[in-house]
Amino acid sequence: VSAAQVAWEATGGASSYSVQAVTDQGLTVSCNASGTRCVLSGVRCGQIYTVTVTAQNEVCSDAGTSAPLRLLTGTSPLKAASAKTRTAAVASWSSTRGAATFTLTADVGGTQETLCSTQDSSCDVRGLSCGRSYSPVLTASNDQCSPLSCPVSTAPCVPWDLSTYAQCEGNLGSVSWGPSDGANAYVAVATGLDGHTHHCRTNTTSCSWDDLHCGETYSVAVRAEDEACSSPDNVFPFRAPCDPADVSVLMDCEDRSAAVSWSASQGATGYLVTAVGSHGNSSCATSGLSCDLDGLACGSVYSVQVVAVNDNCSSAPCSLARISAFTQCHNSSILVTWELMEGGEGSTVYTATAEASDHTFLSCSSSAGSCYLQGARCGLRYTVMVAASSDSCSSLRSPFSRSPAEPCPPSDVSVEASCGDGGALVSWTPSLVADSYQVVAAAADGHVHTCHSASSNCSLSGLRCEQNYVVFVTASHENCSSEASHNATLRTGTGPSAAMLYCHSAGPSCTFHGLRCGALYDFSVKVSDGTCNSSSSDPLQTGAGEAASSPQQLFIVTAC
Repeated sequence: VSAAQVAWEATGGASSYSVQAVTDQGLTVSCNASGTRCVLSGVRCGQIYTVTVTAQNEVCSDAGTSAPLRLLTGTSPLKAASAKTRTAAVASWSSTRGAATFTLTADVGGTQETLCSTQDSSCDVRGLSCGRSYSPVLTASNDQCSPLSCPVSTAPCVPWDLSTYAQCEGNLGSVSWGPSDGANAYVAVATGLDGHTHHCRTNTTSCSWDDLHCGETYSVAVRAEDEACSSPDNVFPFRAPCDPADVSVLMDCEDRSAAVSWSASQGATGYLVTAVGSHGNSSCATSGLSCDLDGLACGSVYSVQVVAVNDNCSSAPCSLARISAFTQCHNSSILVTWELMEGGEGSTVYTATAEASDHTFLSCSSSAGSCYLQGARCGLRYTVMVAASSDSCSSLRSPFSRSPAEPCPPSDVSVEASCGDGGALVSWTPSLVADSYQVVAAAADGHVHTCHSASSNCSLSGLRCEQNYVVFVTASHENCSSEASHNATLRTGTGPSAAMLYCHSAGPSCTFHGLRCGALYDFSVKVSDGTCNSSSSDPLQTGAGEAASSPQQLFIVTAC
């Protein structure tokens, strides 16, 4: 629905004009004016209107009518404009009556540019910029109807400035890149020639992987994504060398030198050999499998290390056997164990270091095969590494190990009782790293109810009426459970079976029948002379008490 403006020349003696437009289907729009132009509102696009103008004055309401004018309105036919590739799109529209040519325009850099012009109902638009949003406008050739815009976004631009880094000591790898226009998220994939694959999805501009294979060449592909499209991959190779093996040292005492040799390391392009002694150091570098250390001091003990290098990283000079880490639940500690270095009994000191997810550190040292990291906190994940120092190698490092996290006790525990069905809904604030929860409700009479949940609430059922319950929640992750939360209390109602019981007596006592064993009842007494009743005595639950009116004392005996 749009509008059309009608204009005419003034007629002598006319004081006003009436304009009417009628379609061949009988649709009518009209307007009135005292001047020589008028706007017809509600004109429908794609229709043929017959327009007449009638002159009027104070004497005649029909002083003269113009010859009919045929008005052909255009349409706003743009149906869709969607990204076809990273820098192209396809636009399509419905056909329109009376339109011979369609022109598609858009604002490009502040200037209205024609994207395409055609007599068909679609066209391909090329030469767009990646990561941009466009609002193309389609206009029919008669140009008498307001055009319609339809936004279209091109695919995100390809991530750029990729750089990779391999931390060979822990078989860790990472990649970073520059931000991509139009991207909401990124996907990075590292694929080895052996088929080993790691994926990472992020809305930042970096990703990391662990457990990469040393010596393996990885192809790192990063693509940008939005709601509908992905950019092409930007591929970048990198490789982590394996640790050198079979290192041997042959001394030449006369020349005060040492010949060092080793086996080839997969993925290495060169090697760096260092000798660290109490009276100085010596080093040499080579792309081969042997190297001579010169200028060694007499009477000194040297620690010789061979490091494999390539363009991405350096390997660890030695390799310590795999370690294990065990969280000691409720003890704020982590037990770290490892295999002792062969031949290093008594002369090797091992240091275990743990980095928490909040980037704080714990450490402990031992010459045995284990030690305890003290001060571990709940809700944090710890990555543990062990380094060894001895007379033969001063930089032994283990692979990384991850210790299971101990969840913190849930907080903000609340209980909402369902009085009529013996149930209650318990809710709490979730605990970091927890994957399941247990709720315990313990009554004063020893009755215990539990429920389990993977979310932050749980429903208890089968609770006994008129009982006081203590409710607490524990969180669990893997094989570790948190300490209990702070207690919440619950008092259950009388339940749906509660009823009034009566007994009558002319004497000072009365017997009730049908009482439930273990239930609490409120007893009260009224006195009647056959005409008037007294008010009820104060209710009593058990034992003897003072009544508000006659009788003077109320004794209650219950039997199960």
